[in-house]
Amino acid sequence: MSIIVTGTIPTSLKPGITTYWGSYTEDDLLAAKLVKMSTTDEQFDRDVLVSPFGLFNPKNEGAGVSYDSMTQGYVSTYNQRTRALGFQVSWEARKFSKYLDVVAKGNEYLSSSLRETKEVDVANLFNNGFDSNYTFGDGKKFFATDHPSRAGTFSNTLATPQDLCEEALEELCTQIKETNNDRGIKARIKPILLQVPPALMFEATRILESQLRVNTANNDINAMKYMGLFSEGVVVNPHLTSDDAYFIKTDAPEGAKMITAVQGEFSNDGAFESGDEKYKMMTSYAIGVTDPRGYFASEGV
Repeated sequence: MSIIVTGTIPTSLKPGITTYWGSYTEDDLLAAKLVKMSTTDEQFDRDVLVSPFGLFNPKNEGAGVSYDSMTQGYVSTYNQRTRALGFQVSWEARKFSKYLDVVAKGNEYLSSSLRETKEVDVANLFNNGFDSNYTFGDGKKFFATDHPSRAGTFSNTLATPQDLCEEALEELCTQIKETNNDRGIKARIKPILLQVPPALMFEATRILESQLRVNTANNDINAMKYMGLFSEGVVVNPHLTSDDAYFIKTDAPEGAKMITAVQGEFSNDGAFESGDEKYKMMTSYAIGVTDPRGYFASEGV
């Protein structure tokens, strides 16, 4: 077991140190922009698809009304998973490390590690999004061309992967606009955010923020900007493992989610014989996909 003793950070025993560093500035939790966040007090939660009604049918004079029915579809289950990390400090390190508050610094680092763990876990939802080993409620991977519905199948990815470019984004936006709900009625969703890895952040910004079209001599407007698409702009996720894949978040009410049961529970305990102290932080949350229409993507080439 790892333990922080006086020899772990020996410079904390004597004066002459200006600062102790190792952590970095933390922005707002990036994951909160990418997935829907909610809380629970249950060990697992279920999102159940209830298929809506179809279109109205013509009714002849004197004829009866036709009736439709709601139907239960697939169930998305979110199982809570506990994450935990701690550190142990010897009695001597607490007493004689006068120039570094080891406990306070350790607690700061625990919070930072928890934050980073959440970011990585959410990013892995997308990193594994094209892998058929990772499936969700409808039995398909996150990004597939054959998500099932009562009206047939639908796709939330390009049939032929393309690298990030204006044409590829326009094709995905068209696909989003044409997407149906479970009964074949237009879902009326739109793209609101583009998530890219650092390798694509400049190209993504040029494509979405230019007043005119990029990489062309034509004096055409930037149609996506003119139409007010991608209202939440570009989000650069440093935890994406592919330099080619990119992801469009839509305004579908249910999409990718993080459901948290325990935000971050801190506790400590001591050992009577040694005087050592243990400090730990535990959390519990689940990450998954309810409606694949919440994101459209291309893995690039």
